[in-house]
Amino acid sequence: MATHIKRGNCCHLRVGGKRIPAEVVDVREQLIRLRCPEDGVPTRGSGLTIEFAENGAVAGYFAQVLTAAPGQAREVVLLRSPGLDRIDLRSFLRVPSSFTATVEGVQTGGPAEAQILNISSGGALLRTPARVQVGEPVRVTLTAVEQRPIHISGSVVHIGDEQPQTEHSIGVRFLGVDTDGRHAISWYVWKRIEQIFSAPA
Repeated sequence: MATHIKRGNCCHLRVGGKRIPAEVVDVREQLIRLRCPEDGVPTRGSGLTIEFAENGAVAGYFAQVLTAAPGQAREVVLLRSPGLDRIDLRSFLRVPSSFTATVEGVQTGGPAEAQILNISSGGALLRTPARVQVGEPVRVTLTAVEQRPIHISGSVVHIGDEQPQTEHSIGVRFLGVDTDGRHAISWYVWKRIEQIFSAPA
């Protein structure tokens, strides 16, 4: 799902367990200004998710509060993350990553090595020499997120052919992962977000 952030869009800010309605009033290359009809806008330095509803789905986009109006703030300026896409919104926040995993499909002849390019709690983009088909069930094993391996059942949702003779990228939607594994992946994602925001712009 892709949504363009533009003036007049209605959205919600999700922060600290609260969901605050808001309206986009200005959009710049690195900044987004929002107006909220309710008090309780988050303070400077807070991280939050902007949620847009479209066609029955909800897309989330992570941003950081640059500044807010003094007193009972109802306007807030958000800083777009320097390390995340500035336009595309995903129903699961994905962060750029670089660690190895294995992927096993119906015709891979066993686990094949893969590199995780980005990951969220709902899926990942991998680069691998393994040959799979869109819609094919696969099993992904992550070894760098937690001390123990995390085994995930998933489905291939798209395939790219940047290097068709050697390896290609595949998008995998996670369908089955235990509670501890999902928690570990979510924790890894948020730690990566902290690293992205601490990096120089």
